[in-house]
Amino acid sequence: RLIPHVRRNVGLTGKNENYGGWETHGGCTYGHYMSACAMMYASTGEKIFRDRLEYMMDELKECQQQTQDGWFISGERAKEGYRKLLHGEVFLNRPDETKQPWNYNQNGNSWYCIHKVLAGLRDVYLYAGIQKAKEILMPLADFIADIALNSNKDLFQSTLSVEQGGMNEVFTDIYAFTGDYKYLETACRFNHINVIYPVANGEDVLFGRHANDQIPKFIGVAKEYAYDTKEIYRKAAENFWDMVVNNHTLAIGGNSCYERFGMPGEESKRLDYSSAETCNTYNMLKLSRLLFMMNGDYKYLNYYEHALYNHILASQDPDMAGCVTYYTSLLPGSFKQYSTPYDSFWCCVGTGMENHAKYAESIYFKNGNSLLINLYIPSELNWKEQGFRLRLDTDFPESDTISVCVVDKGRFSGSVMLRYPEWVEGNPEMMLNGRPVKLEYGKKEYIRLPDSIKSGDTIKIVLPRKLSVRYAKDEPHFGSIMYGPILLAGELGTVVPGSDRVSDNRGLRKELPAQNIPALVGSLADLDEWIIKDSASPLHFTVKNEGKQKDVSLIPYFRMHHQYHTVYWKIYSPDEYAYRRKVLTDVVKIGDEASEKEHQLQGRNDSVYWHDFFWARNARYRMAGDGGWFSYSLAIDKKERNPYYLICRYWGDEPDTHVFDIYVDDKYLETVHLNRKLYLTYVDDVYKIPEAWTHNKSHVNVSFRAKEGKRAGGLYELKITADPDYR
Repeated sequence: RLIPHVRRNVGLTGKNENYGGWETHGGCTYGHYMSACAMMYASTGEKIFRDRLEYMMDELKECQQQTQDGWFISGERAKEGYRKLLHGEVFLNRPDETKQPWNYNQNGNSWYCIHKVLAGLRDVYLYAGIQKAKEILMPLADFIADIALNSNKDLFQSTLSVEQGGMNEVFTDIYAFTGDYKYLETACRFNHINVIYPVANGEDVLFGRHANDQIPKFIGVAKEYAYDTKEIYRKAAENFWDMVVNNHTLAIGGNSCYERFGMPGEESKRLDYSSAETCNTYNMLKLSRLLFMMNGDYKYLNYYEHALYNHILASQDPDMAGCVTYYTSLLPGSFKQYSTPYDSFWCCVGTGMENHAKYAESIYFKNGNSLLINLYIPSELNWKEQGFRLRLDTDFPESDTISVCVVDKGRFSGSVMLRYPEWVEGNPEMMLNGRPVKLEYGKKEYIRLPDSIKSGDTIKIVLPRKLSVRYAKDEPHFGSIMYGPILLAGELGTVVPGSDRVSDNRGLRKELPAQNIPALVGSLADLDEWIIKDSASPLHFTVKNEGKQKDVSLIPYFRMHHQYHTVYWKIYSPDEYAYRRKVLTDVVKIGDEASEKEHQLQGRNDSVYWHDFFWARNARYRMAGDGGWFSYSLAIDKKERNPYYLICRYWGDEPDTHVFDIYVDDKYLETVHLNRKLYLTYVDDVYKIPEAWTHNKSHVNVSFRAKEGKRAGGLYELKITADPDYR
């Protein structure tokens, strides 16, 4: 059911109907499936996976034999689209919200799909050692190399604005195992210089770009650097990773909202049901692994562990085999949406097959004569070159204890090094065969096991951890609770059974989040004082809130399923919370009838609307048409001697017809233009009100008045505060 379209493309009869969802008319999931089976075979050695792969190679070989040039991935219409490149013909169309094309020569994002098939065949050859996979792969690679190397360079570059999936990566691998330089040249032709060169120069040009289109481009240049040590490749890969992790990454380790990168440093406005596409993190882990192997920097492992536990592990539906998340909703009060078994087949279903087949991939590394243990996942290592076997036993993350048993030391004479994670609090402890041992380590380095270890020895290490707050990058007092590397989520109510399994990846675009999410209030200097660990269940906590906020239960995000929940909270000490209540004097819930009535809504030619666009319909705004206006009465403290600020939330990409004036008690404050071309994001404007306008008043009237021929709003949120850091 994964390849009926492939058979039909070459004149054979399909053996069954295609799966549903994205596979209805034929897709590339079979490439991911090949990779996943190959990885499972490499990881487990179970014959069933190799048998499956050999059957698949026989089927694809039959398809290839029906062609003259070995090309079976697409039909004749698509092949003609590729050949047009050789004749200098490029037609880009279907621009998205940020004006980036999604189609060239009527081929859609076909480089993306081609990459999945090439990568699947590569993995079958490299992981499972099946020669037939290479025999099938090489004619496909030659077909593409001919187009890439013989097309006009500039015209070919233009096609790379369309998602291409990592073609430079797979062609670098083909070069690595063939030694034929034309494949490395082909890889370099797929380097999208409009993105790669600025990033190498330290420029963050990611805003508005499709996130999972960009990440594989930098995986590719990181791989190219291993064979063609141009400094621009190294700088591009390292700079990109730094930009994404430091300026675009969310609490779970994922990135993007509406599949696009936001403004650097933006986080609180990137929280919606379509946050954190899982494919992005799949690729960020690949990039992190490559960069660690390139320069050995400890930071790549810290990110890898964080994203592995808090996004990848969290993306599986434990109650329905094979079902995973596409987006990972981080809108406070929302819930995860999962695929269905046979009628979704999104891109993240494909990468999801691989994600959960390769947990063993980055546990062990060798560096010279040293063995590095980088992840604490129960596993067995058989280092055949050294005759060295060990077993890693642990209940981590439930337990802080790691046990390493040397089954057979063999010929190994080097050092065994255990990663010292950045989240460790206090002093690690080590015991060798039950006796305490002095540790050799440096912070942000490795714990070195005694060189005297021998076959049969057991080493136990305790890595203590504690609760901490991870704050959002763009909003004070807004963040997440961590326990060591584990993100904790708060339970807010059970989802209607089955409603979170959808065939449409945008199936939850109209779902409204749970309301009345409490703030977390307690001593920030001692979280253990009020976030209490369950003695019977070490990863379960209860928040004993102050400030009259309700208590809430916290569990690991990777165990949060079929529940309304949040991982982002307003977080305050008791003094901060009391101060916030004093300075944040009023909030209008736009579109909430009771709230707007309470704030004495008035207006003309105005109405409330759903923000109904491709990605979501879960927020409301108020807008007035030509000559219209609307106003609210906002409470303030007449004793306040500091100036007040209005905080207004708008959509960042309204047309130039949205121009209006803001008045406070009929005094002109500001003219607002919303045509800002800040695509797919909200913006919060802060307006300072002159102190004399609020002195000795208990309320002010704030009105939004459309300019002639223009509109006022849309206004999504309205707050008034004497300190804009407390909102």
